Amino acid sequence: MRDNKYIVLDGVNGVEVAILFPEIMDHSNVANAFANRVVSAGKVSIGVNRHHQISIVCYGRSTTLNKGSRGREDSELVAKTILNDSDDVSFS
Repeated sequence: MRDNKYIVLDGVNGVEVAILFPEIMDHSNVANAFANRVVSAGKVSIGVNRHHQISIVCYGRSTTLNKGSRGREDSELVAKTILNDSDDVSFS
């Protein structure tokens, strides 16, 4: 599967929000659409592992925002954002 990019924003009432978008877009352009502070940014790989579990891995960094991925912490947030749960997800 092709990787996408993401940013994590400070959300309402201290709840962080993950925004996923295509790799062709710049992190800074997406971040500028929001008034919230960017907490982290990078790339995200979403697929199915050999155990037939959904696999979500956040990694890398945004050069346009000078922010990096927080790894597993961001991966779990992305899982909760797109699946409303992270119990049956692999983060490696």
